[in-house]
Amino acid sequence: ELLSSEVPDTAKQAAIELDKVVKTPHGKQTVLAHPKGISRLLKLLSSRSASAARWAVRVIASLSMDASGRQRVCALSSVKGDAVALALTKLLSCHDVESEQCAALVLGNLVLDPVGREMLLRAPCVLPAVRDVLWTSDVKTLRYIAGALRNVSFDEAGGRRLLSDRLLIKRLQELISSPDPTTVRYVSAVLKNMKVNVESKGPRSPTFRHVATAGDDGPGRGPTSPKRQMMSSSLAP
Repeated sequence: ELLSSEVPDTAKQAAIELDKVVKTPHGKQTVLAHPKGISRLLKLLSSRSASAARWAVRVIASLSMDASGRQRVCALSSVKGDAVALALTKLLSCHDVESEQCAALVLGNLVLDPVGREMLLRAPCVLPAVRDVLWTSDVKTLRYIAGALRNVSFDEAGGRRLLSDRLLIKRLQELISSPDPTTVRYVSAVLKNMKVNVESKGPRSPTFRHVATAGDDGPGRGPTSPKRQMMSSSLAP
């Protein structure tokens, strides 16, 4: 109930306590079972208090780590139209490193779910915001966004959306030389999924396949297929 408080500090403190609760499997399931808990957390993402929004996105990031949490968050987000996507994209550029990291992590995990992927691709604000993050100097945020793009590029709708943005493709080609090996691995997978040569100035005609079902056995460890690459499970902090 305190998450709905009109007093920002009260809502923030409630989110801080929930952040502790979701650290355990039982606590996470308790939060997911609450009929209004997730909806209130999603609303708090747009709080006028930056610290309250930060704690809310931290909790949602934890919930997005497994399939049951992703499904619950995606189901409740989809009924809110583009509101959740808009809130997450605003957090991507809020100049608070932790909030930006958590927002990127949430996006990367939600696109593992078909409902989440459709919701995020539908919102016109998402792709430009994600593209802008590709110039961030923060390694974790960049890594999470690259991981999200890898999953988006796996199916036809997502791949074609990415291919329509030439600036994004150009930046991905530049990131092949990133000093972070995880980012390079994710970016290479995006380009491979879209049939884009690292050295080329544009894509070849892509051939997309049906999205594979993501596993749930811990942090993403690599592709589920030697031909097309998608996260085997959620992104991890």
